[in-house]
Amino acid sequence: MPMPGTSVQDWLEVAAFMYPVIPPAQVKWSNLETLLVLGAKLDMPAILANAAAFIQNHMCLLDMAEGGMRFIWKWLPLLDSAGLDEVCALCIERAVQLDKSSCSVESRLRGLSSKALQRLVLCLATDGYCFACTPRSMPRSSYPGAAGGHYKLYNSEEVASILGQELP
Repeated sequence: MPMPGTSVQDWLEVAAFMYPVIPPAQVKWSNLETLLVLGAKLDMPAILANAAAFIQNHMCLLDMAEGGMRFIWKWLPLLDSAGLDEVCALCIERAVQLDKSSCSVESRLRGLSSKALQRLVLCLATDGYCFACTPRSMPRSSYPGAAGGHYKLYNSEEVASILGQELP
């Protein structure tokens, strides 16, 4: 079955997760991109769930080493475009905690959804603490930077202004 834009090797990599093989297929840094791209392209929630679990389990290994397999800004746009919002939010929090200045590099922000950009701004505004990742049981007054339980919500114009971009 021909699939434009998909190599045979990439398809075999994904198929290994769909059919029983011995030894069982495992997500690795080397196949993560293929799983995210094809999982989103072919609407395969099980493949995306495997990729999301891998990122969550290896979140502490994500770094700022540009060009490396664990470079957080390599994975963030892929997670965002795959619709893995929770994992994307955790990666945003990790990126802000590792290096706030990396979050203002325009080339890294291109292609992120408005939802991801708003999470990024919220995370930056609260010193690396992402409200989107907060357990629902935590009272607002205990959020870092939330004096008296009040915090600023940004509208899309403010987000664009903070990021130095124009709204589409």
